[in-house]
Amino acid sequence: MWLLDEPTTALDAKGQSWMMSLLEQHLSIGGIAVIATHHELPIKNIHSIFLDNT
Repeated sequence: MWLLDEPTTALDAKGQSWMMSLLEQHLSIGGIAVIATHHELPIKNIHSIFLDNT
């Protein structure tokens, strides 16, 4: 299980692409990732929970 907080913050486009590749590979072999982020991530077949501050 990966616990990630803002995994793409401060990465350039190449770094973001690399991070998404690693994450998709991890998920494709049955891995789990819990991700806290303010950005939408281009990941297929995910379950998202959106928290609202109101």
